[in-house]
Amino acid sequence: MLITAIIFAILSYNVDALVIDQEISVSEDAPYILSFKVGEKGTIYAETLLEGNIQELALRLEFVQTDEIKNEIWGKSGELLRLSYDISDGDREKGNEWIISVISGAGEGKGYIKLEYPEMELEILDDGIRPAIKTTPPIAHMTIKPNPVGQGESVIFDGYGIDADGEVLLCRWTFPDGTSMTREGSSSTLKLAPEQIREGTYVFAVQDNDGLWSEDVSSMLYFDSETPEGLDLWELILPATVVVAAAALGIWRASRKKHKDKTRKKGNGSIYATSEPDSARVYLDGVFIGTSPVKIDEVPSGEHVSAFIKFSYFECEKKVLVLDNKTTPVHCDLKEIPQIKLKLSAEPANIPANGISKSAITISIEDNNGMPIPVPEDITIDLETSAGVVETPVNIEKNHISTTAFLTSSTSAGTAVVKARCEPILENKIKIDFTVADS
Repeated sequence: MLITAIIFAILSYNVDALVIDQEISVSEDAPYILSFKVGEKGTIYAETLLEGNIQELALRLEFVQTDEIKNEIWGKSGELLRLSYDISDGDREKGNEWIISVISGAGEGKGYIKLEYPEMELEILDDGIRPAIKTTPPIAHMTIKPNPVGQGESVIFDGYGIDADGEVLLCRWTFPDGTSMTREGSSSTLKLAPEQIREGTYVFAVQDNDGLWSEDVSSMLYFDSETPEGLDLWELILPATVVVAAAALGIWRASRKKHKDKTRKKGNGSIYATSEPDSARVYLDGVFIGTSPVKIDEVPSGEHVSAFIKFSYFECEKKVLVLDNKTTPVHCDLKEIPQIKLKLSAEPANIPANGISKSAITISIEDNNGMPIPVPEDITIDLETSAGVVETPVNIEKNHISTTAFLTSSTSAGTAVVKARCEPILENKIKIDFTVADS
């Protein structure tokens, strides 16, 4: 489960410090991670208290520029953990980016975290003083299946959002008639029964914890061309006078059939989708088709939107016009996302060489600024170790920022080198010491 949505967040400002107070939920697979920037010299203070069954709990402060753990406190559920760190002139010279995290070595818990640090540069806005914090809008994704929809079929609408510098808290659907519906959470699934389905454009958007909305994503839902005439009542919006006059449904259906035969009969064509590099996930009007290169048959004539998604590359979207009985090519040259890396951290980094002790290795994917990146699809991480036994493979699930693998010690003292690899581009390694207690 991804880092739980913030129930409330209180941001208070004074001349000395910025204070963040949040409710959080933490598990082995979902640590709490918050990045922040410090603009002045001063003290960073953090505290957390979680209730649950966590037996190993860490409150950690990291300095992004040097990848250092500046302070770390260990405890368990029900214990108040506090840490502080005085920012030095040397820290300020190297950068201003920090990460506070709450990590569970085993078990789950809920509670709060409070963080205080020297406030960032302030700017004056029309409604008063606000921190000059840069935020990035979230990104929305949606799929419709099946599309086109046949007679008697239900339709599943899936939507989700990702946010590089926060969390997605709200989803919004807008229907062809202009009505909207919102759902809490980072994802939303709708199922429409046959009698509820309406041909037209469906729009999806998400909102993050900074109140920013994503750009709308939309997809056109079509009725299958083989659906018997007269059953697609939603397709035509008639003037009120015609609806009243057509009280006899049989007469209306006959009239509708003749009109559609003359003006709305559609043919089909095909699309041949390619990309460089290949093996990108191809979507047509929000529906997953396959991996490139792929031919898409029986596509209704008209304009469609194709999208190509491949991990570590920017998403590419193109419009394509399909003609009757023709194959239309569409191609995207994908641009690689620069300087992403696989990050490993082990807790604890030293474990007894008894064949049963474990170290939790947290694996995440970060950008060149040290910000964790939610993955757009499930990512498999393969691991190997020079000593002991490591859990492999493990997955970073779609929309998540990290996963955890456990290393079990051997019965001999020494150092285990654990290597992690995400095909085909990312790899890293970490060392964990197996120690023997003094007799």
